[in-house]
Amino acid sequence: MNKCRRQKRLGQKQKRLPLPDRLRVGGVTYRVEQVKRLEDWTGEGDLVLGEVEHSQATIRIRRDSDPDVALTVLLHEALHAILVQAYCHDECSERAVTALGYGIAGLLRDNRELAEGLVWGATQTLDLDFGDAGEEVAEA
Repeated sequence: MNKCRRQKRLGQKQKRLPLPDRLRVGGVTYRVEQVKRLEDWTGEGDLVLGEVEHSQATIRIRRDSDPDVALTVLLHEALHAILVQAYCHDECSERAVTALGYGIAGLLRDNRELAEGLVWGATQTLDLDFGDAGEEVAEA
């Protein structure tokens, strides 16, 4: 079982995050569960934000996470699933998976055309209205 961790945060309200209920990774459909808490497997007092249980095809995300963080953690856990399916999980450190998760999430958030091209193909565009959020990214 692989888990993503982050330093402790206090006072977060419990809510339902805007996450999919299922995530298809390499031909396997993983159930995405939003949970109240996850076990600290490090013994260092870290706040565990996500975990993937491959034998159960389940990804768990703490529901008190910031929505942007939760989406990045979901990507992080999906990367673990990809690595397990490719039989190279032991060759990739938790630090590397974290760097890839945050790096890819940032790349896709900051480059809308890239994200649309990957989803819809280079010849199609997706016409979405992101309101003020899209303008902030364009100005950044």
